[in-house]
Amino acid sequence: MKPQRQLALIQAMSALICAVFFVPAVSAVELTRDAYVAASNRMGVVLLGVSWGRAWGYCGFENVQLQGIAFDRMPVHKVGDEPPADLILEGPMLVAKPVSVDYALLLEPGEYALSSFRIKAAKSLSDVGVFRAGRTKLIEGGKPVAGSFKVGANEIIYIGHFAPDCPKTGHPTIWRYYLKDSAAFNDYLAKVKDRFSFLNVETAQYRLLQTTTIGQDHQLQ
Repeated sequence: MKPQRQLALIQAMSALICAVFFVPAVSAVELTRDAYVAASNRMGVVLLGVSWGRAWGYCGFENVQLQGIAFDRMPVHKVGDEPPADLILEGPMLVAKPVSVDYALLLEPGEYALSSFRIKAAKSLSDVGVFRAGRTKLIEGGKPVAGSFKVGANEIIYIGHFAPDCPKTGHPTIWRYYLKDSAAFNDYLAKVKDRFSFLNVETAQYRLLQTTTIGQDHQLQ
């Protein structure tokens, strides 16, 4: 990922903090004050952003658009791509604005692997296709191919921002971006605090989804 593209995308990712557009399994709970008070000692809060808007001029397409992303709690016992993931994030049904939607999710402790994503790719209004990868491609031998994150009880962690990209493979895929420095991270946490005043964001940890395939490692400075 070129630094200038990384910077431009993160700057374009605004802070509409919400806890909607997701389909939780037993391991995930919508973040509300009551849920947090009841479960914070045994669950953790995961912060992430997803860019659902169209991205223009990627991989020879007129535009590409991330439509869905999902995670499974490790170890993954589900077989094949059909069983629903433990955590599913879906883009809006209507045309999405070109900004990031930020999520705050209450999750049971554990390791969560990226197990599915779906990207629409359009060469024109009449020539539209879909690039997708599921559990059979993203979980191999019980290990995550695209990456995973770990969250513990009573933790608040930031795992990154997700958006489409066009790497050397030549076809659209999902990419894990990041807030580049402490100032950007603190601004982000301030917006989280505005939406969820009950969260002690001062304890939040910068803990990116660990990956060697859809993002670069980055240490906060």
